[in-house]
Amino acid sequence: MSLPRLATSVATLTALILAIAKVVVGFASGSVAVIASALDSILDMVISIFNNIAVRVSESKPDKKFNYGKGKIEGLAALFEGLFITASGLFIIYEGIKKIVHHEAIEKIDVSIYVMVFSMLATLALVTFLSYVVKKQITW
Repeated sequence: MSLPRLATSVATLTALILAIAKVVVGFASGSVAVIASALDSILDMVISIFNNIAVRVSESKPDKKFNYGKGKIEGLAALFEGLFITASGLFIIYEGIKKIVHHEAIEKIDVSIYVMVFSMLATLALVTFLSYVVKKQITW
């Protein structure tokens, strides 16, 4: 397995673990912040899966139909990532307004804080690993 493919697999697994934890805690506590973060993690997972496919396709050799290879698919992946982020933002705005209008309180705030701290530490570990991958891939 190539290093970029390993990186996308690790990112996908990390996003899956964080998404599950945040969905459970977010809906148990009613915290829009945790639910929004869970949505972000789910979208990260979908984007990571799409990026994994894009990396596999872009690594394929040129053929008769694609004389210069399929490297441009990574740009298409970036477009879909932007669309996912936009949809996520709109959902967060909607949920936040709904909570304000209905005066809904957050329950189990301590568990919400714990899952967010865990999320930050896991994300820091992932960013460190991805930075390592990028440094290994850059050739001057």
